[in-house]
Amino acid sequence: MHIEPIITRHKKVLLIDAYGTLFSTEDGNPPVEALAIELAARGHKPDMVLLAHALKLEMHHYRAKQRSVKTREALKLLRFECAAIIVRELRKSENFNLEIGQVVESLVSAFEVRLYPEVQASIAYALDKGLRLAVVSNFSYLLPIIMQDLGIADYFEEIIFSAELGIEKPSVDIFTHAVNQLKCKSHHCVMIGDTYEEDILGASSAGIKHVLVSRTDKPEAAGTTIARDLLEAVILAEHMLD
Repeated sequence: MHIEPIITRHKKVLLIDAYGTLFSTEDGNPPVEALAIELAARGHKPDMVLLAHALKLEMHHYRAKQRSVKTREALKLLRFECAAIIVRELRKSENFNLEIGQVVESLVSAFEVRLYPEVQASIAYALDKGLRLAVVSNFSYLLPIIMQDLGIADYFEEIIFSAELGIEKPSVDIFTHAVNQLKCKSHHCVMIGDTYEEDILGASSAGIKHVLVSRTDKPEAAGTTIARDLLEAVILAEHMLD
């Protein structure tokens, strides 16, 4: 379904978390298994113990470097650095003959960023009801790039993320910044997110209503409005702003 980007100036605003609420990299398989599947599809069946060690090193490198990545060119370089770590470690005790480009492809496919199935419908519903949308996320400079690639960036008036501000949820300051950027009032906003401490307690401290997205059967926080997916959360948030 195609949604036309719409920017409105209505008072009612939904502040939405990114990872775990809009998108995820999880596909049901543990990370090592997901990468092993992709490598096998390209002609190499790795030793799982060796691969687990290699992936641990790769993830450490990625996490250390990704906060400074601000462009697609820098992201491409980081992916090659990560692939080089996998190649180096697997070549230590295996007959590993994949090209580094194939390993890059394997990593990207294994940890592909995916929208949750209901996201497009959630955005369409919110815009149809005249709600304004913004993202408030603890994330790196990669967030705008990811949202552009997913085709949803244009539906959000602001993409606010911790790496740019030097502030993380649950700090009240990141929510205050969002309200100021959007030129609205806190009581005209609802925060939607999947993390109780960051999204719910943080929003509450800023005087912002909130909905917790809980996609699993994890314990529910007393007194907190719960939704099972983003669409249900958007519908509940709309009623909160009536």
